[in-house]
Amino acid sequence: MKCDVQASRCPVLLLVCFLMTAPSLALAQAVVPGPWGDIVDHQKPLVVETDRERMTLLRRNQMRAISGHFRSIEAVVTYRAPFAETLPSDVAALVAAARVLPGLFPPGTEMDAGQFGAKQDIWQLPDKFAQHVTSFSRSVEHLAAAVAAGTDLEKPLIAVRHECLACHQAFRVFAQTSRPPQPAAK
Repeated sequence: MKCDVQASRCPVLLLVCFLMTAPSLALAQAVVPGPWGDIVDHQKPLVVETDRERMTLLRRNQMRAISGHFRSIEAVVTYRAPFAETLPSDVAALVAAARVLPGLFPPGTEMDAGQFGAKQDIWQLPDKFAQHVTSFSRSVEHLAAAVAAGTDLEKPLIAVRHECLACHQAFRVFAQTSRPPQPAAK
């Protein structure tokens, strides 16, 4: 992604643009017109009314995107899925997401006590949280360098995963879910 402003301001501008356009999410249509005809969208339109809800929505979607790109890389590196050509774009997406990450937790967007998601500690211990974000960014940069160099990816990938888990252990409240069992690693 190319940004004409200072790199440090680009994530903030992205967040502002999202917050300005987010109210349209609440106006989502049940029918989506297009070249294949009108298609019914069975997902219930979101009701997102406050800036706090908009930031939570953005934050959760960014985390899902990070997870999706990580899992795609993992599928190629760990499970030998035959799509090595996707590695550069997935790693580039992780690098971009790591740059935006610090701006996803502005003051005033804390989760209510008892809710799943970002713990209050993110805002109460900002220096510790910043250390985790910096460490994650560094591990992603190392993974990107390994992909570019064509060297072993297993250790850098494990390092990224470690940073994700360490931050989630310290700063995330998990929702109670009943996920289907995943296939066992070989």
